[in-house]
Amino acid sequence: MSQERLEFLKQCPKPCGEIGRKVGEEMNLHHRELREWGFSYIKFKQNYTVLDAGCGGGDTISRLVALCPQGKIYGIDYSDEMVRLASENNAEAIKSGHVKIQNASVSSLPFSDSFFDMVSALETTYFWPDLDATLKEIHRVMKKNAVFTMINETYMNEKFRMEIEELHRLIDLKVYTPEEYESFFSKAGFSNIKIHTVEEKNWLALSAVK
Repeated sequence: MSQERLEFLKQCPKPCGEIGRKVGEEMNLHHRELREWGFSYIKFKQNYTVLDAGCGGGDTISRLVALCPQGKIYGIDYSDEMVRLASENNAEAIKSGHVKIQNASVSSLPFSDSFFDMVSALETTYFWPDLDATLKEIHRVMKKNAVFTMINETYMNEKFRMEIEELHRLIDLKVYTPEEYESFFSKAGFSNIKIHTVEEKNWLALSAVK
């Protein structure tokens, strides 16, 4: 692995600086196919209030604006660089009041109880230091019957174990089996948990209801 690629991977948890910005821009492009596959299992309503947790460069926020044209989209990220990039990429929607993006941690969300109709988390849960506590915090800000969707490019799959372990060696990446994810969500108070995978790509999409 080249030094450049290693630096790129190390930026993934919290992109910063010039390299971090490039990471965010690449993620915006790289995640689109994965996101559209994951979103295909979700029924969106035009007036949803949605949180994109770990919004990165903001491409998913742009997609949510199109899916919920009468709603309000909130994005949070704990990387200042990603908040800047996401804000630039959604400048018009922010100006119109359709979108709000801010620096915040998923472990302490700056929102009141029962606020969101939906929460999305794309390629970010690997980096959450305490998945149990964070899922409970997300559960808190969701309305009754709201949906949480988690979409990941990697889950613990024996076919990809060596690759996953190498990634874990390079960066602090927490990856679980579908069964373990189901247990995490159930313990956090979610129900109607549905998991879809594409084994040959090692993709996983999970939806759960409050």
